[in-house]
Amino acid sequence: MLPWRTRLVNSWLVRHVLFKVVKQKTRAKTQGNYPVADRIIQVVRRGIGKGLAEGYKQEARAFGKLVITPASAALRSLFFATNALKKQAGASAEPREIHRVGVLAGGLMGGGIACVTAQRAQLPVRIKDINEEGINHALRYSWELLSKRVQRKPMKPAERQRLMTLVSGSTDYHGFEYADIVVEAVFEDLALKQSMVADIEQYAHP
Repeated sequence: MLPWRTRLVNSWLVRHVLFKVVKQKTRAKTQGNYPVADRIIQVVRRGIGKGLAEGYKQEARAFGKLVITPASAALRSLFFATNALKKQAGASAEPREIHRVGVLAGGLMGGGIACVTAQRAQLPVRIKDINEEGINHALRYSWELLSKRVQRKPMKPAERQRLMTLVSGSTDYHGFEYADIVVEAVFEDLALKQSMVADIEQYAHP
């Protein structure tokens, strides 16, 4: 007779509920930005339902498709760049005092950078995006990150509101002439990155 745990996993209803919960929790953490997470869940579910051989086959197929996606290329680039930086001795120049920060591109990354800068450094941040939607997305994400701290009690709503006043955005480079440092948060498109860097050199001081 099979152990009760095995019988439980083999139950279609239990598996359905289990994977539904797992998918919801995974989506809450990844915000839908990492396609590999959903595919892992699909592969595991297939392997449990159809056997290990079928699971391994699906895993190989999923890997072959995911490895050529833009998300995979971006994550691999980030991994190798991070490792390369660890081997560098560091810059010899004296650090400059930072008073204002600019961020190129909104979205989750731009919003996260802006939120951390406002919260940790207590500095004003100006976000530049090609459309209002990107800016609104970044502001909304900053608000959500701060709201989580409010819910966990270490931050009061008034402090969240104060920090949000430090974060602003526009579809042009207005305000970037005062930025002491500009952080590029554009997605992995080399031509677009080069274009935005050329633009920022015209609108920001050295």
